[in-house]
Order: sequence, then C-alpha cells, then structure tokens
Amino acid sequence: MKELLELPIYLQIVIASGYVGYTIAQRDYRKNEKTTDMWLAILLFGLPSGVILTLTDSHWSYLSVLIAPFLGWVWAKKGKSYLSKLLHWSRASYENNEGDIWNTLATRKGVEITQITVTLTNGRQYHCSDTAIYNKEEFAPCLFDDDGIAFYVDHYKTAEGKWETEPQVKDKSMGAAITYFPKSDIALLEVRFK
Repeated sequence: MKELLELPIYLQIVIASGYVGYTIAQRDYRKNEKTTDMWLAILLFGLPSGVILTLTDSHWSYLSVLIAPFLGWVWAKKGKSYLSKLLHWSRASYENNEGDIWNTLATRKGVEITQITVTLTNGRQYHCSDTAIYNKEEFAPCLFDDDGIAFYVDHYKTAEGKWETEPQVKDKSMGAAITYFPKSDIALLEVRFK
C-alpha cells in the first residue's frame, strides 16, 4: 500500500477513479473476473483522468476523476449490451461472456422480469403471475445471485397438480412474504421478461 501512495498523484487518481468506474461497470460480474481483466478495466476507465491531468495545469482538472464513474455507468447501462449486439449482428460471437446462463439471467441490465415459475427437484412448482405488483415492496420482485432466487410466490401447485393462490403473500399487517429457492433445489426456471 505504501508503494501506491508514493506514486505520482496523477497515477493515484487514475487507479482510484478507474477502480470506481470498474466497480460501477462490473457490479454484477466481479466474482468470476480475472485479475488481469480487472486491472485492464481500471486503467482504461482511469485513463481519461490521467490524460487530462497530465495535459492541463489547472486545479479544475482534478474534477476529471468523475469521468471514470460516468464511463462505468455508461458501459453498464448501454455499452456492454451494444457490444454484444454488434458481435451477434456481425456473427462474430454469440457468447455473452457472463459466465453461465444463470448469471446472464441474474445480471442482465434493462430487462424486467414479469413472471416467474420455479420447478424444484422434488417436483413442486411455485409461481409469481405479475412481478409488477411487488415493485413497491422492500425487496425487488425478483432477486438472483449465485446461490439461488427469491421472489414473491402468489401461486403454487398442489400435490394433485392444481394451481392454488397463496393468500398470505401480501398481508396488510405482516407485510409481503418473499420466498427463497436455493439454486441446487431448482430443476427448472421459467421467466417472462420485457
């Protein structure tokens, strides 16, 4: 750490602002990223700040540290998806490079899941017919991570194979009930999105 603090100030700013840009850009993907990819992203996001600091001699140039977070936000919001679309359109690649399908579903930006059905390995099924009903609840209508999925179950399938309504999913006095399903227990996940 001492060695980093002995670097010239513009390099410290490149690394610090680049790291903030990187964390914004790769917020949902950082678990599987290689160290070299991380450092390259940090340097790329921090590079504009470094260039501005070396070319200008003004105290205002230190505001260039805000460029990296902005670039990270733009990349996360639009850049990554435009690059994937360009690669698909040019038939260069159909890979989204997000690790696996589960991560793709969990981390896709700009996609709203509208319905969810989970079939567990024991055959039980759980369903949320309209996630928009739960948009104002404390937790998002659908939460994904590497370990599983959580959502508001408003229907479930009985042992006889009949769909029943879950009456306690939203209770005025107790609040909403979100249900967590470990990834290892899920045999099939079906989602509708827009």
